[in-house]
Amino acid sequence: MSIWNPRSFSARSPDDDLLTTVVGHGGAPYRCPDVPAVDAHIVRLYRRIGRAGPAVPAPAGEIWADIDLLLDRRAWLARVSADPPGPRRRARAGPDLIR
Repeated sequence: MSIWNPRSFSARSPDDDLLTTVVGHGGAPYRCPDVPAVDAHIVRLYRRIGRAGPAVPAPAGEIWADIDLLLDRRAWLARVSADPPGPRRRARAGPDLIR
């Protein structure tokens, strides 16, 4: 009998949580538990593009693809952090609120 282990699918970073890790197109893992972590990865990748320069378009294309994945993760994190879990309450309107 085998036990399913979700961490076994990530050979590069077995200690990373699969729900908070974005895997880039080249297989690079980006740990992204929150928006500041995602922003730090994006800044680092922008700097790599700047160092590579326009003479090296192939790695820059892969880096841009990873930035695109990270921006998707950032948008999702921003959405779920702005939308707290639980039932939504409708705003009440009417004269009973004016006191």
